[in-house]
Amino acid sequence: MLNKVVTKLKLKAVKFTHILPYIKNREELKLYKYYVEHGVPKALSFDFNTIRRMTLAYVERMRVGNDVFLYKYSESTTQPNIYSSIYACMIKSLYAKQLDNKEKQAWASYFNGFQSQDDGLFRDTNVANDIFENEDWWGARHLAAHVVIAYTALGMKPSFDFKFLESVYEPRTMINWLESRDWINRFDFVGNEIMNYGVLLQYSRDVFNNQHAGVAIKVMLDWLEKSIDSATGLWGHGPFDSAEKLSRAVQGAYHIYPLFFYDNRELPHKEKIIDNVLATQNQLGGYGVKLNSSACEDIDSIEPLIRLTKINDYKRLIIKQSLHRALPWLLTNMNEDGGFVFRRNEAFVYGHEEMSSGVNESSMFATWFRTLCLAYLINYLNSKSVYQLNRVPGYEFN
Repeated sequence: MLNKVVTKLKLKAVKFTHILPYIKNREELKLYKYYVEHGVPKALSFDFNTIRRMTLAYVERMRVGNDVFLYKYSESTTQPNIYSSIYACMIKSLYAKQLDNKEKQAWASYFNGFQSQDDGLFRDTNVANDIFENEDWWGARHLAAHVVIAYTALGMKPSFDFKFLESVYEPRTMINWLESRDWINRFDFVGNEIMNYGVLLQYSRDVFNNQHAGVAIKVMLDWLEKSIDSATGLWGHGPFDSAEKLSRAVQGAYHIYPLFFYDNRELPHKEKIIDNVLATQNQLGGYGVKLNSSACEDIDSIEPLIRLTKINDYKRLIIKQSLHRALPWLLTNMNEDGGFVFRRNEAFVYGHEEMSSGVNESSMFATWFRTLCLAYLINYLNSKSVYQLNRVPGYEFN
């Protein structure tokens, strides 16, 4: 099977090399060339230890000063922040980088210094702005859903439970909150909202033994199971009759599926989900409408495909072929400095100017999210755990 995949990758690279002179769009030409010259060779000679060494070296270059826990976001930013520190911690954990007890304590103390006892959320003035409290694709609740992964990697937990969740403990209140989301116009953003609340409810239930959180997450999952579209396996309002609409629907659903998987809860309409997620893959092997698919778009399709094919025989061979095609594209997004880009050939600002990266500049968010995607992909294709995945609600668990 692997030999066939290697042969196909070589033939694909040759095919793309032949069509390069005929590509008129300059940006597409640049992307195809980078894929052929960088992504395919890295995939054909994939070496875990080399990738590990390069990426950990990049993370160290983002360290500020001598403290083990202070990191900035990219070469072009100046201030360390808690988000970047969390990404560094998670990347080190994925690569099983060992920390001694003193380092773990220092990192946990750093995180603890940002937590509010009033609501349990974390706030850093270096990334404070007018959207931090109000959005869920980035900001306070999104940050909290990430920091619990870092605490788990350190073998610790936050000082305080997430008190802000009290607003959705009561079943009727939870249902009202779910029904009031903008499922029509902002479903991809709604997915982030639900994931943030759901992940922190699961964490509060399991780590702080919070029974109220346990009741609330069950009500949430009951409602979501009843609300999923039986025709698509997605949420929101179809039909998803364009590539853009389907992509947004899959991105939104990706943030909800892990809540079911983490609780080992049956996810309905798995075959429909597989069909729709497979349909998001593009010619270069990424899973976005644009050829230079983003870190989010790629993992939003790759992770559910891997989880679903482990528990379902439907289109298993096709899924495996799709995932093999994804590997050279993921590595096309790796720079020679060992970091990764969010979207090849484009600059990106992630919520705040101190979380920005220039065109083809590596960043901590992109490096973590693409490394996490590689972890799922390589562990699956190798049929063994090369990367280390901790069990924690949300983004990272086997």
